[in-house]
Amino acid sequence: MPRCPNPRCQMDYPSGTTRCTNPFCLCLLPEAVVGGRYRIETLIGLGGMGAVYRVSDTFEMTQVALKVLTLNSHVTDEATAIERFRREARYAHQLRHKNIVPVLNFGQDGELLYLVMPLITGGTLKELLKGERPLPTTQAQQYLTDLASAIDAVHAHSQKIIHRDIKPSNLLIHQDDGRLVITDFGIARAMEQEKPLTQRGWSIGTEHYIAPEQEHGQAQPASDIYSMGVVAYQMFTGLLPFQAVVRSKALELPLPSKLNWSLPPSVDPIIMRAMEVDPARRHRSAGAFAEALNDAFAKDVTIANDIEFAPTLVATSNANVIIRALLPENPCVKCGRENRSSSRFCRYCGHGLDDASSLVAEMCQIGYMSDKGQHALDNEDMLLIVQGLCVTLTAPLRPFSLFAVADGLRGLQDKQAGGHEASRLA
Repeated sequence: MPRCPNPRCQMDYPSGTTRCTNPFCLCLLPEAVVGGRYRIETLIGLGGMGAVYRVSDTFEMTQVALKVLTLNSHVTDEATAIERFRREARYAHQLRHKNIVPVLNFGQDGELLYLVMPLITGGTLKELLKGERPLPTTQAQQYLTDLASAIDAVHAHSQKIIHRDIKPSNLLIHQDDGRLVITDFGIARAMEQEKPLTQRGWSIGTEHYIAPEQEHGQAQPASDIYSMGVVAYQMFTGLLPFQAVVRSKALELPLPSKLNWSLPPSVDPIIMRAMEVDPARRHRSAGAFAEALNDAFAKDVTIANDIEFAPTLVATSNANVIIRALLPENPCVKCGRENRSSSRFCRYCGHGLDDASSLVAEMCQIGYMSDKGQHALDNEDMLLIVQGLCVTLTAPLRPFSLFAVADGLRGLQDKQAGGHEASRLA
């Protein structure tokens, strides 16, 4: 007995029923077949323009995602809904980019319009931001770089496409390599050769991410830059702009670095510029936005080769050296740049990543521990302890950074230093 997959409905039906009869649901039931080949398995999500299902392709024997739009949609009139769906299929099928979810097939089955896409199971950016906490800086940077690449590819289309609905729920995480991919071109608009689809009295977009000019039905490429800026603000602070204003009880939007102390202040004007009210004052492209942001972060990184270790520190019998190392993930031993954990070759210089960095090998000697009894009095700010009590570690290769903080050490006058004094000496 099939049951409606919509968690808000879940009505049971006799065997052989293919669709929910609830007028506010109308979901396809499990085992229903669309287009003669796509068998419904489960519901992935519902949206204003239709539903997305996980289906089995009985021809290719693979699992794919199927987006279905019913012709009797309650959201808009039938002609407009059909035109939007066909436009989504046509444009998305033309766009071929690693950060854009491709359309594999599309068609019509009775009163159902459908398009087939690869099944992306890595989740959405919206799910990562549910906790209202900022993402790790490097992760947020990579997602913005991927998003910028996709937006620029959309804007470079000959029909001058605007996505118009850049938001976390439309940004998926690819399960293979963790890259961010953009989907849902159901409200994308070509500025030339085709009539606008915005109905009188309302604009297309999602609240909180929509640009001011788009809200008045005058979307342009800069509108996507605005939405990207809101997404960037949310990734780096964990909050939407309106949430930041309310929670900080401020009269104006707080700067990102004021909400996330790990951010350098140099990124503030870059993110805020993307959300300028005047479209002309925003970044000229998504790529320019991401590049400016990455440059600001790069300038803030401390290079380990510039660090000089004090040679006058002498370890005593109870000396402990605290090490804080900023280590890139899966670093390349040739150029020192960070790569994804699943990568086999460096994406910057092409060098193989099978060889482990010497610094990473040395870090295996670092572990957490705490002293007990009288020893705890000599180690008041101990965090990470280097086994072997070594204070003569050589500076690692660029761009790694290494900092030593120690207690139980003696200075030039042979006076034992501890706590903050030892940290200053180190």
